[in-house]
Amino acid sequence: MFTLNMVGEQLRESCSRISVKTEYDCGITNIVLLYPGEKALLPGTLYVGTGEVLAEALDGWDKVTGRMIIVSGDISALSGMLKEEALSYLLSDLEVNRIGNLLMKEFFQYQQWCESVRSDICQKRELPALLRKMAERVHYPILWLNSGYRLIASDVSYSFEDKYISELIYSGTLTSSSVDAMLQKSKRISLQIRGNHGNINAFESFLDTGHYAVVCEMRECHAFLGQIMMISDQEERDGRLIDDVRTLAPFFLQYASMTRGGEYFETSDGYGDLLEDLLEHRLKNKAELVSRTSRLSPPMTPWYRCAVLGFEAEFEIRQERSFLQKLTGAIPRSVVTRYEDEVIVLIRKETSGAPEFDEEELKNLLHRYHACLCLGAQSEFLTSFPAIFRQTRAALRLGMSMEGSELRPIFRAEEYHMYQIIDLCAQYGSNYHGGNLIYLCTPGYSALHRYDLEHHDNLCAIIEAYILNNCNTSQTAKALYLHRNTLINKLARIEEITGVSLDDALGRYRLMFSAMVMKYMEVCRHEDPYDLKYSWNNQEHH
Repeated sequence: MFTLNMVGEQLRESCSRISVKTEYDCGITNIVLLYPGEKALLPGTLYVGTGEVLAEALDGWDKVTGRMIIVSGDISALSGMLKEEALSYLLSDLEVNRIGNLLMKEFFQYQQWCESVRSDICQKRELPALLRKMAERVHYPILWLNSGYRLIASDVSYSFEDKYISELIYSGTLTSSSVDAMLQKSKRISLQIRGNHGNINAFESFLDTGHYAVVCEMRECHAFLGQIMMISDQEERDGRLIDDVRTLAPFFLQYASMTRGGEYFETSDGYGDLLEDLLEHRLKNKAELVSRTSRLSPPMTPWYRCAVLGFEAEFEIRQERSFLQKLTGAIPRSVVTRYEDEVIVLIRKETSGAPEFDEEELKNLLHRYHACLCLGAQSEFLTSFPAIFRQTRAALRLGMSMEGSELRPIFRAEEYHMYQIIDLCAQYGSNYHGGNLIYLCTPGYSALHRYDLEHHDNLCAIIEAYILNNCNTSQTAKALYLHRNTLINKLARIEEITGVSLDDALGRYRLMFSAMVMKYMEVCRHEDPYDLKYSWNNQEHH
């Protein structure tokens, strides 16, 4: 992207002042030398002329759409106009024709360089060679990282001391503390790139080293492809650095999209693409799956566990990058990738039988970021991954509704299998009984539930605890802080109200299922179970 800041570099010896409004600058697509009587009508065009000619050319301008001008000589005719927010300008002592000759030459060279970079991308040149080509017109270090802030390639010809660059060059990655420090004083910025580049996101950071940095990430659909980091030795916002990132970002996106990330860009080193292809049914046959699996790094172990993670609030980009890096550290033998609104974690089984992760460390991390993790089933076959993932994701959403990250950040999908059945009934059984799920409950449990409401008792909670404690009265009494004799009397009252003998295993199962239906209605759907939702209009009368 050819910008006014780049023009300022070429005219710096003759330039007395430059003012660039980045939010209005989408790049220079044309350069026009103005003569008396002409108008400056087009955004994206750089107009060059004397103060008098430019004042006439801007007469009638709406002062909202961005304009870019270079003023040659006296500026008195433009003294009021130069204060406009949407006007970017450069003041030069050179004559108009001299400015035009210099800029046309520079603009032509810039376009040639762009075509050369695009050609290298289309020919799929190696990334280091591509970075060297990019560095021909860039004045700052270029660092290409994966989502875990691991260095993939770099060109650091512009040398100045900075601990972040040193750490990346010598260690190959940024530590969690360095990432946190870098992101502490950061905010999202708009790059204003001409054309449709919705998969490019960026944030700026004012580093504790006294330097200014911009990090720009690339995505294709939901897949993370990589990120550029560039650092300036200025303490304040550096407009030229932002322009260089705006210039390089579309090239990196094109390169990353053409290679689909490949070995360079995936945090999970090939797992992300494969899991997404499995979920989207893109694999042609089993042979292709075997071939793709054989190239995974680290390789698949005979067994893996699928876990799905969700957030109670939407993440900003800087929080997400930091969190995913910490998550990989908290579950060492895992690969992590994003899919839609969740994070997928494949946990490889330890052959030694050691724990999959430190539960307390993981809980603290999830609490900090208001996240929940649902542990799904284990399998040795990736072909079963789509079914396990969807089951685990459904359990995650139910668990987050019923538990919440503050109460319980880690739970297992198997605990919510019955709730998933109830959820399916709710989704696809709306034509039955007006959509009210209380008809799934046994009449005896409904009577017990009504009794609790009318008498402010807790018999429903007692029968649930009794069944979950394998009908052991001592354990149940201890769990409920009740005397054993009190519990026995309560259980007798439950049998009387429900008409169900607690010695009958099938009767206990029906009561437990009914309790789950009630909890689902009250907690997940926030419904009154006794609002029957009866609709006369949908009934046939005979």
